[in-house]
Amino acid sequence: MDFLLAYAALAFVLGGGLYIVVMLVAAAIAGTALAGVWRFRKRPWKMWLMLLMFAWGVLALWLNVTRDNTKDSTGYYKKVSSEQQDITIAACEKAELTAPKQLLVEGIVDEITNTGYSQLVSLLFEQKLKFVELRVNKREALGVVPALGPYIVHSGNAGRHWLVDKPIYSYVKVAVGNPTSDTCIHGDQLPADLLTSLWPHQGACITMTYLDRASARYALDYAEDVPANKDKTGQYRLVDRQQNITLARLPTYDDPQRPEASHPVRCRSPHAMLLKKLSGA
Repeated sequence: MDFLLAYAALAFVLGGGLYIVVMLVAAAIAGTALAGVWRFRKRPWKMWLMLLMFAWGVLALWLNVTRDNTKDSTGYYKKVSSEQQDITIAACEKAELTAPKQLLVEGIVDEITNTGYSQLVSLLFEQKLKFVELRVNKREALGVVPALGPYIVHSGNAGRHWLVDKPIYSYVKVAVGNPTSDTCIHGDQLPADLLTSLWPHQGACITMTYLDRASARYALDYAEDVPANKDKTGQYRLVDRQQNITLARLPTYDDPQRPEASHPVRCRSPHAMLLKKLSGA
């Protein structure tokens, strides 16, 4: 029972309940103080105290009503309103219906650096891609979210990204190799989360090659919408760079510089949805 109460309290706070409580308390203080001003009108020092309380309550209400709602508690930007989010998700769902169900590719380069550990393993072992190229990225500090040095795999927990000692915007080519080869990366050199995802593939060999520029013909990238929704919405795309054509695209309101972890609701993770369409040629 205590656990359920604690869980309910946490859900209430995360769902915006704390904001409601602050508003109600501020309103109660302002109302009480206003009544006190009349009651203590013949006692100047008490009246001024009530006036100060009233002013504090009104100020608290004003700050909460006009506060910047474009950020969430983690510091990630919610660049658009809830209404625009719903519009973008609906557009994504419509685009997904007409997108190819499967795309045969030899490999892919992720220009967004948003591939997770389980997605990487799925691409290489279940979807049978020969390789995945990951762009080395970094993240500046924002709000309570700490800065991160060069990394190639994104994790929902900032402390578990796959960090590498390579130049920003270079690339790491990850592939499955021969278990008897000397090119295999030893387990103690791989992130714990990757080893967990590799557990069904005991004895698998992972190889890594460092590149100055991407070599893959196919890429997953991001294109910003222009001009009306510039800096607000965009599209994740699967692109054939050899033929200069877009094979599939899904609208999004994600900030590609601060991608969020995979979300179970369709079209809340268009990046992951596009990766699932890939199959080894």
